[in-house]
Amino acid sequence: GFTTFPTSRGPSSILDQMWIRFDILNHLFVTAGKQHVHWGTGRFWQPTDYLHPVKRNPLDVFDARPGTTMLKVDVPWEQRGWNFYGFGVFEDPNDATPTLNEVAGGARAEIVVLGAEIGLDALVKKGQKPRYGIDFSTGIWELDIHGDVGIRYGQDFCNVVPAGPNVASNGGGSCPAQDTISMDPTIMTQAAMFDVAPLSGIKVQAVGGVDWSHKYNDNDMFTVGAEYFYNQPGYSDTSVYPGLLLNSNYTPILNFFYTGRQYAALYASFPAPYSWNLTTFTLSTLSNLTDQSFISRLDYSYTLLTHITLEAFVGVHYGHSGGEFRLGFDIPGLGSRDPSLIDLGAALRLKI
Repeated sequence: GFTTFPTSRGPSSILDQMWIRFDILNHLFVTAGKQHVHWGTGRFWQPTDYLHPVKRNPLDVFDARPGTTMLKVDVPWEQRGWNFYGFGVFEDPNDATPTLNEVAGGARAEIVVLGAEIGLDALVKKGQKPRYGIDFSTGIWELDIHGDVGIRYGQDFCNVVPAGPNVASNGGGSCPAQDTISMDPTIMTQAAMFDVAPLSGIKVQAVGGVDWSHKYNDNDMFTVGAEYFYNQPGYSDTSVYPGLLLNSNYTPILNFFYTGRQYAALYASFPAPYSWNLTTFTLSTLSNLTDQSFISRLDYSYTLLTHITLEAFVGVHYGHSGGEFRLGFDIPGLGSRDPSLIDLGAALRLKI
């Protein structure tokens, strides 16, 4: 749950990007194919990143998600420095071969007002409620300020609730279909304690952050920053966490980093400090403020050759036992797991 990298053993390969680009009369600029397009400005949380079916894991060393197959049309307004975009998204996470009816349509405007860069987003798709987003970034003195606001309908979110007669139907919205493969009586008894239902109304996800960079030597600088994330559809009560792993639909729906109601993060980055010109250190701490669980991580990167980098990290989990970042459980039928304590990892990355 703490990575978006493939978890299968052995070598694997994916097609990350493959696109063609052309213009029409130097006024319309078209990019067609598998490509990366990021909406939003958040460093750790990106609630308006609607064009990727999977959220980026904030702790991944780099974004391991492949691009999305889409058609992008850019219409710049050069006199004002504004840009307008239209998108046709041809990928569906629930259907490997989507039909033309399932193509999503998106639009984005990037404008500059009083020195602040503002983005306005919208994504629509048949069978899915529209999604909207607003983001901004600006500078105040030596501070870089950014923020995103995602506005979505409750049907987009599938939550678990204690079982009861007043719970809405399990189906609908983003809720997975019920899986009746497991008929183990112990598992069925435990699963019956939690129902699955979509939310209702309008839900807001908002992130705001600030960064400050300081030059402490002729060629050296460090950056420190903080970010806060308000996740309205998240949970405020850890007592329902077991239902994220086992519920009446027999489908795990635990979504790390988007489970709680409130989050915060601090980080400090030291690229090439002093004479260590091939080394970068990054220290970050993420907290689920709602359940009082934390994870602090130190990332180390060293450039061995021009295109080969050694990367390593150590992460420590602490805070409330049973919280999101110290998740432990004892669930009949699923077994038990002690709360997370330490993560270690190392990799060689080849850039070609």
